[in-house]
Amino acid sequence: EEANRQYGCGWIFLTLTVRNVVGDGLKPAISDMMKGFNRLMKYKRVDKATLGYFRALEITKNHEEDTYHPHFHVLLPVKKSYFTHNYIKQSEWTSLWKKAMKLDYIPIVDIRRVKGKAKIDAEQIENDVREAMME
Repeated sequence: EEANRQYGCGWIFLTLTVRNVVGDGLKPAISDMMKGFNRLMKYKRVDKATLGYFRALEITKNHEEDTYHPHFHVLLPVKKSYFTHNYIKQSEWTSLWKKAMKLDYIPIVDIRRVKGKAKIDAEQIENDVREAMME
C-alpha cells in the first residue's frame, strides 16, 4: 500500500516457466533461470515499464514422470503509464523470456493485472498455467 501511495503504481503478476527437468538437472536449471531473469529485467522494454519486483521460485514435482518444474511467480509494480503507453502483451513477455533464457522452445508465460485490493488467487493461476502446459 505504501508503494501505491508513494509511486501511484499499478501491479501485474507474472509467472515464468521452463520445461520440467530431472533431479540432477534442477540445480543448473535454477541457476540458468536466475541468470535469465536478471537478463529479462535489464531489457530496456521491461526496465522502462517496471519499478522493481518481488520474485518467488516455486518447484513442483511430477511424481508420475519423476521430474521437477521450477518456475517464478513475480509481482511487478509498474508505472501507471504501463497500461496505456508501455504495455507489454503476453506474447511479448513470452518472447522476452524465451530470449532471456536462450530457449529453443516457447515457454509458458502468464501475465495478469492485479486490480484493487483483491487478493491474487495464486493457486488458480498456477492451475491455469499447468493446464496451458498440458496442451
